[in-house]
Amino acid sequence: MSGDLFAWMGLGSVVGFVSSMPIGPINAAFAVTTARGEEREGVALALAVSLLDGSYAFTALSVMSWDRFPLSLPSSLEIAACVLLIGYGASLLIPRATAASTSLRRMRGTLTGAALGIALYLLNPAFAAFWLGAAFVLRTKLPAIALLAPRLGFALGVSTGVGLWFAALREIFRRHPLPLRIVHRMTQGVGIFLIGLGAYLMAKRL
Repeated sequence: MSGDLFAWMGLGSVVGFVSSMPIGPINAAFAVTTARGEEREGVALALAVSLLDGSYAFTALSVMSWDRFPLSLPSSLEIAACVLLIGYGASLLIPRATAASTSLRRMRGTLTGAALGIALYLLNPAFAAFWLGAAFVLRTKLPAIALLAPRLGFALGVSTGVGLWFAALREIFRRHPLPLRIVHRMTQGVGIFLIGLGAYLMAKRL
């Protein structure tokens, strides 16, 4: 049982890490706090975002896991899930802002860092769309995730994976200040992968 829980946590960690890679306002704000040596602000921002991502993942899976939910999704819902994956992947290919605003640079303190992370996360509807799409696919392919323990393990793994991404990003900017365009190219690679995965799953159902 514990082995299964660790497996769900591992899967969640991978998904959480990969889904955190897009270069957008959250990563840009975190990069700015790291570059300016504002460690507490950056940690608070990362913690807020990681907890929200895990909560979104758990909520989306719970919506897909009520008692009478069919073991196999209707074709229309499966195709909708694939479309969501393709759309999210395509969004990663669109250039995004890579610098925080002047007002953000004036913010100080742990509370403001956490508030910034929460605001940037909740104002982006792409997160809810992504986790609903991921929940559709996971519920169809891995029916056991409908149980409470796997959902909790997966959600905890998501939060862990997001935290690992921010830790890796901090080290990148502290030790090897790579140009953001390189990270953006990596993000585009992930986007292409998600588009390919969604197209593959859709082709199997048509």
